[in-house]
Amino acid sequence: MPVEEKERFLNRILKNPTVSFDALVQDSFGNYVIQIVQQLYPKIVCTPGQLEHEEPPLGEQNLSREHLDVIFGQLRDNVVRYSIHKHGCRAIQTGLQVFTMSQKIGMLTEILKQNKVRECSFDYHGNHVIQKCIIELGQIVEEPKASSSVPGVLQEVEAKKGAAEIKQLMQEIESDIVSYCLNEFCCRIIQRMFEFCHVELIESSARIILGNYQILSNNEYGIFVLSSILEHG
Repeated sequence: MPVEEKERFLNRILKNPTVSFDALVQDSFGNYVIQIVQQLYPKIVCTPGQLEHEEPPLGEQNLSREHLDVIFGQLRDNVVRYSIHKHGCRAIQTGLQVFTMSQKIGMLTEILKQNKVRECSFDYHGNHVIQKCIIELGQIVEEPKASSSVPGVLQEVEAKKGAAEIKQLMQEIESDIVSYCLNEFCCRIIQRMFEFCHVELIESSARIILGNYQILSNNEYGIFVLSSILEHG
């Protein structure tokens, strides 16, 4: 389908006053429409030291990100509500793949500011959103920036955008990490941490977990966490 036709199709869905985005994103079929629209855009991936933009298929032109911004605007301020909804959580997860880094960080910030990390983590649907936050943002850490005026001297530490937010997420999880390891949903979050997070973010968590080896090794979910440390740690 030519880009122009796609644009017209997106306008009919996202800029139609008779279409309720809220109803669409929470509908068993409608949420797939939102996901498909999001998947028309290349993923934005954070890797150590850089951002990578996946290229669109060969010969395919880029769509304007205007419609993606419209979706973000509709999801914003509703991140927690959609995260714990059986259909809405899928639109949030897909958004965390294709939104800009500042938008991804904004979604995580919303969960943090509402103190809903634990609620989402222990939720059947919400835990997948926390996992996706970790997968997409877990490589962001504070990095020292050398001063140009004083060569070789670290005058200040300039935090990468989002470093404080992902660090706060890690700290909230770490404050009750044993309970997370023993829970059927949260243990997946801990496994994602060791698969995708920068080592600086998980060192102290690893020490706490290994300090509770006996408890975790005798638990049906804790054993998966220990296996993840062995595989990725």
